[in-house]
Amino acid sequence: MKRFIHAERAGLWDEHLAEVEKMMPYLVAAGHYKYVSCLPHYLDAMRALPVLAPSIAEAFREGKFTVYQCSGQYNGVWTDMALEKTYNRDAKMKLFAGITQKPATIDKYLRALPILTAISEETKAMANLNTASARHHEDSTHYASMNAERVQQLKNVVERQMVNPFVCKAQDLLNISTGQKAPNTELIQAREIGREALESAEGKGSEKIAAVKLTTFATKMTKKAAPAAKAKKVYEAESQVLRSLYFTQNMTDAEKIEVFSHEWTNYPSSLFKPDHSLDQGFSMRKGNKADYLTAIRAMAI
Repeated sequence: MKRFIHAERAGLWDEHLAEVEKMMPYLVAAGHYKYVSCLPHYLDAMRALPVLAPSIAEAFREGKFTVYQCSGQYNGVWTDMALEKTYNRDAKMKLFAGITQKPATIDKYLRALPILTAISEETKAMANLNTASARHHEDSTHYASMNAERVQQLKNVVERQMVNPFVCKAQDLLNISTGQKAPNTELIQAREIGREALESAEGKGSEKIAAVKLTTFATKMTKKAAPAAKAKKVYEAESQVLRSLYFTQNMTDAEKIEVFSHEWTNYPSSLFKPDHSLDQGFSMRKGNKADYLTAIRAMAI
């Protein structure tokens, strides 16, 4: 990972491709199959550039595959990071409400985005609202001081509350937060396991790589709840209902209809689901902001 970041920031094209290939076994072992399904095609296409597009290949070798927002060396950034400060920034500020996955729509979006962004920037500049500069917002002395404090805080937590991995004498793989030892050596062998999965798919001529499920600290055996704890949860659930019924006995029929039209739970079931492995007894449902926004818009319609 450090070599990959170095290649990006220094604009070293060949090293960039080499480190991407080296990271693939780890991505397979970690279960990042979306990346793995794209990266082989990416590597094949980029290595074919000297034949398909010699001028682009030459430019990339000169370090022009990363974005330099100011003069200097070792300050190249990923294209998606640069886009977050340019095109995507305006797009997320209501320049675009959204985009579908239809090819024709995407084509129109990409063609119009630079022009609309330029118009947006000119409009803000005319209104003296464009205060952005080429410097990154974390380059200031204030942020440097804040980062130094955060580093010290992290150091204090590791040294005082955890097992310090830099002075630990244990030979086993250890969770520095809990002190738990790894149940096996699969994590240490992640590179070899990922490589075997890649070679197996390549040998079969399959684009789909078999799932690799490593045994990690997170997949340790969960503790079964004691009978007393289960009885306590049942009691708490029943008492919650009884308390609610007690407060509704003096309501009018119209008020009772209003009350009973809502969920009688300690948390919104639409956003959370029961999870007895957690202290609070529930966890947030998986999803993203786009899912919730779509649902809210559908309700509004």
